[in-house]
Amino acid sequence: MKVEYLSESNPDFKCLEDYLKSGLFGELQDLNSYLAQVDPKIFMPIFESLNKNTPNHLKSDSSVKDIYSKKIVLPTRFESPLNYHLLQGKIQKIKNTATQIGLDVSSFPHSSSIPTGLVNARALDLQCSNQKFILFDSQLFTFCNLFAKCFSLLLPVKSVKGQSVALSFKKADAIEHLKTNIDGITRLLDLMQSYCVEKTISKAKQYFIQEKYESITEVLRSGMELFVVGHEFGHVYSGHLNRIKKQAYLNCIDFSNQQIPENHYKEHQADILGMILTVEAQINKGYDVYLAYSGVDLFMSSLDLVEKYSYFLVHKTDEGFKSSASATHPSIQTRKRLLRNAVMSIGSSNSSIDYLAKYLNEIDTILDLAWSKCKSTLNKSII
Repeated sequence: MKVEYLSESNPDFKCLEDYLKSGLFGELQDLNSYLAQVDPKIFMPIFESLNKNTPNHLKSDSSVKDIYSKKIVLPTRFESPLNYHLLQGKIQKIKNTATQIGLDVSSFPHSSSIPTGLVNARALDLQCSNQKFILFDSQLFTFCNLFAKCFSLLLPVKSVKGQSVALSFKKADAIEHLKTNIDGITRLLDLMQSYCVEKTISKAKQYFIQEKYESITEVLRSGMELFVVGHEFGHVYSGHLNRIKKQAYLNCIDFSNQQIPENHYKEHQADILGMILTVEAQINKGYDVYLAYSGVDLFMSSLDLVEKYSYFLVHKTDEGFKSSASATHPSIQTRKRLLRNAVMSIGSSNSSIDYLAKYLNEIDTILDLAWSKCKSTLNKSII
């Protein structure tokens, strides 16, 4: 197996590699894991061992082995073959969808994952590069995967017929489900502890999800991940990194009568474009609009929950908690509300919009019930 690094032939990727090497992106906590993946003699035995203990419905296909059976092309010496392979699939979906809705992708930014060990993403205009970058920290997609699994476990299964699984989002069913099924709460608390206290998602316990939850987990996970990629592309496409200011016009929300700081406006604009691209990409896969949008909404809910968790750890209560804005970002609750308003404005019919509104309310109810269970568990541990 041969590894080719674009940084050896492309000045833009050499620029990124030098930035990573210099430490300007901070400590590279996941670097050893990334480097191990480049050597199949180290990585493949680990992969085979993991795959051996994986349930049949979650067995990895041949794609991982395929990566190592031919030449691997990576952006820099600080890239993970697996992360890059997965990232490029998401990039291609966003790029295809952007083309489909008429956006110019001729200058689509370079992309890479970086081994910081953080849950973050960023769009950058590096001075030494001719092309802009969208970078995804190494634990971001792991967080999306684990949160999607946690939320799926909170949903009661109503019926199982062959390969068809019916899930309920109704409050009464959720209350009954959470009385005896605490796995979702346990996993959620573990994830938030890893995120907020341990400061690394890799500390969260790994687990396999039951087959009946696999399909809804896939919908939610893919939606969350596509939204993150679409959001960062939204910053680039909207001209937020340009030295000469240029902004794309998106008419989903009228900001004309609102006093919004410029940095907050940029985040809303990137959110809306990312949401549109995600919903369109998911609809292309055959999902109804409510499922197509669910990952976007869940991503915002996940950020809201970790904020609540952090607040609770300090104050021993969530009374007085309010999602707060920063100099660069609007509050999570504001972003979530405006995204919901935006998706309603692009709904295909009144009936689909009504169903979407009902569905989102039920998601909020389930998350509220889950958070109440989390608080109860935390209070017991404090006592």
